[in-house]
Amino acid sequence: DASICVAHANTGEVLFAQEKERVTRRKHDSGEVSLLVENALESLSATMDDVALCVQNNHHHRIAPFEARLPWAVGVGYEDQSLLSPNNLLPSCRKLELSHHLAHAWSTAASAPK
Repeated sequence: DASICVAHANTGEVLFAQEKERVTRRKHDSGEVSLLVENALESLSATMDDVALCVQNNHHHRIAPFEARLPWAVGVGYEDQSLLSPNNLLPSCRKLELSHHLAHAWSTAASAPK
């Protein structure tokens, strides 16, 4: 299930959150997230230059090696062209990859009592 959560870099305040399945109306929709990134940036009147960090996870495979293979995989028709969208790859953004299960645990931090 693909989703996005934008938090303020200094305060941790959640500024935007969206699940892909709520937009596409496809249960457990996953894969590329460019639509979610576009929605978040538009909602916040922001640009990619405003993004300080992208924390990402995929419980099926590591993201960095997958993204490195994408030009080849798209070229031979194995993956969809949409995966190469800059709003999916976020090439100018600093990235950290977090394990799927740790992401579940950390997702509670923003709403936990202080």
